[in-house]
Amino acid sequence: MKKFIVILVLCFVGNSFSLHAQMGKRTYVNQTEIGLMNYGFIPIQNSYSFLTMHGLKLTESWELGLSSGVEKYTADEYEKFWVLPVNVAGRFILNPHKRTTFYSGLDAGYGFAGLNSTADKVWNNTVTEKDRSFEGGLRFHPHLGWRWKVGAERTFISLSIGYQFQQIKLERSKLRTVFDGSMNNNLDNYYHERVTYNMGRAVVKVGMGF
Repeated sequence: MKKFIVILVLCFVGNSFSLHAQMGKRTYVNQTEIGLMNYGFIPIQNSYSFLTMHGLKLTESWELGLSSGVEKYTADEYEKFWVLPVNVAGRFILNPHKRTTFYSGLDAGYGFAGLNSTADKVWNNTVTEKDRSFEGGLRFHPHLGWRWKVGAERTFISLSIGYQFQQIKLERSKLRTVFDGSMNNNLDNYYHERVTYNMGRAVVKVGMGF
């Protein structure tokens, strides 16, 4: 599934670039952003994003490309995830010839989870989780923002707000303690579980591009 999505994304963007090249002008565009994501606006729930978009200006108002980078999500008080996103990224600039203008964007793709550690979790010298494995999931990020042109005609600073969704699946064997009434004693054993985290976050990003 992951390979299929990546191939589909690359084919889609590649075809768009090819079509634009046949039409004439080819203008490279870039936007690099850092962001703060949160659920409930509680500092302990902060998540972080660093993404860069590379693409082509299809028209004066439309840009299309690929975005990737690295993100760290705080899922809950126990789990934090590293994600490597790969997206198709579209931008619409409302008034491209003005020095300041609104714009909208949509990044949609897949977040890979291979950066996460599969090591056993240990607390108080006891293995609380083992056999940990991670699987990435769908990702999308619609947003609205503002661009300011600075210096050279094409260089700009951006500020955006939006919503970001990322799915991560975690499989693990988790320690549990059960009471054995016949022996009047607590027994420790492990049970296997699969947990899906559907993480929706409010996000604020600042960036720079050209």
